[in-house]
Amino acid sequence: IENLKFVYYYFLLSVYVICLILFAIFNFVYPSQFTWKIRVVMFIILLLLPFVSTWILGKLIMIIYNIFIVLNLLS
Repeated sequence: IENLKFVYYYFLLSVYVICLILFAIFNFVYPSQFTWKIRVVMFIILLLLPFVSTWILGKLIMIIYNIFIVLNLLS
């Protein structure tokens, strides 16, 4: 099962990299209503997303857990 986790991880990472490359190509090749600065910022955000998504998810779960604790104390 441990090896299967790495297979899924590398598969999903490969799909994400392919999507990111295609997004960059289509974003800069085709005309858009966004300026080139906004396009670059969008690309950088999508590039950084895998590195911060687990942190964001952890914070969201912690907030929901704390809300759950407060609601149990009130009842």
